[in-house]
Amino acid sequence: MRICSLFGGLAAVLLAGVCWPHDPLPSVVLFAHFETSPDKKALWHMQQELDSILAPAGFKTAWVIAPEIPATCRDCHLTNIRFLGRCDIKRPARELVSANWLGRTITSEGELFPFVEVNCNRIEWLLGIAIEDRQPAWSEQVLGRAFARVLAHELYHVLANTKGHGASLLTRKQLSREALLAQHLSFDMEDIARIRR
Repeated sequence: MRICSLFGGLAAVLLAGVCWPHDPLPSVVLFAHFETSPDKKALWHMQQELDSILAPAGFKTAWVIAPEIPATCRDCHLTNIRFLGRCDIKRPARELVSANWLGRTITSEGELFPFVEVNCNRIEWLLGIAIEDRQPAWSEQVLGRAFARVLAHELYHVLANTKGHGASLLTRKQLSREALLAQHLSFDMEDIARIRR
């Protein structure tokens, strides 16, 4: 995924996250902003898939959807996520897919920040016929899994504090259509070791 520059003032938006001290795993708190209302079932599948990807690394997710505001906590990893475009199963017209990136993590002067953007329009266009002319339940599951995998790729950068990439399908430089559509996708042991450092 490409890394973009941090726009002025964006760092000031960083808020403290929510944390549940009795949870057995530390929380990755995702403060999510959607440009348009997401498909609720696809959102549920995204959350389930992301949990299954992060659990082997020792993390579980907690979501706060804007306009809700996160409460304060200790020992949690807060990442602000912006979902751009239409995050539903209606495939966007080609003219709406101007950017060629699926997701990106914000940097400034070489430093990584816990701000991630997910390009829903581009993801849905890449999936193409896999979510067209199918039963809605199937399309919602496939779409949700794809969103989760793009987000997991970016969270790898944030949690491992690296701009580098791994060898697994999930952390290599470019996420392929095949990776987004695979029945199962996960971090490999090297990915997990970097995240746990």
